[in-house]
Amino acid sequence: GRRTTGPVLAMMPAQVQQQRANRAAASDQGWFQGISGAGGGWARPEYGEYYATSVSVYSAIKVRSEALSRPRLVVSRQTPQGVNLPVGPGHPAQQLLDQVNRWYTHGDLWRATEIYLKLWGSAFWFLEKDETGRWEIWPLRPDRMRVLPDPASYIRGFVYQGLNGPVAYTPDEIIWLRYFNPLEEYAGLSPLAPAREAVDMGKDGLRFNRNFLRNSARPDFVVLTYETMTD
Repeated sequence: GRRTTGPVLAMMPAQVQQQRANRAAASDQGWFQGISGAGGGWARPEYGEYYATSVSVYSAIKVRSEALSRPRLVVSRQTPQGVNLPVGPGHPAQQLLDQVNRWYTHGDLWRATEIYLKLWGSAFWFLEKDETGRWEIWPLRPDRMRVLPDPASYIRGFVYQGLNGPVAYTPDEIIWLRYFNPLEEYAGLSPLAPAREAVDMGKDGLRFNRNFLRNSARPDFVVLTYETMTD
């Protein structure tokens, strides 16, 4: 799709400005990561399937995402005296967060962001301009995103692995929200990862009970013997 590069809104300068190189992080980078991207193994596509197949996972994430999507986010500016004042409905940042793009409401954006964070530990917002020059925010699937580390600028860019091929993004086109991962610098840690085994056990138990009842509560095995069986 069409992308527009250039300076983004000053609403989130800390997220969109390039960070200075972290020498320790740079020493952990392999040359292949700079080409293929880092952190892909932490955002497994099957994590998304739990949202559609596990009652407990769906219920917990839905409650959080619906609660987060209800309040209206108000943009404020800080005066020299340290007082926060709303910028008003006419400010570009407030207009963007009220109507994030032509198809999504602000509730849709925050709902998608919370679901992505809970499933994959990361959420990616793509910033671009429409035909009229108005900024838009589009959430992207984290399991298809790859972070390209750079020893000089920390992050060189991002790559979206689409069904029809990769799509590259510059650092100023993406806002990356993530949960801290102590084991991987360039990946968020999914809350579902440590709970996955417990969720699988619950699904297996539910499936066993369902099949057991469908079989009229009879064991699905036969005992064979050449001897005469007593009670």
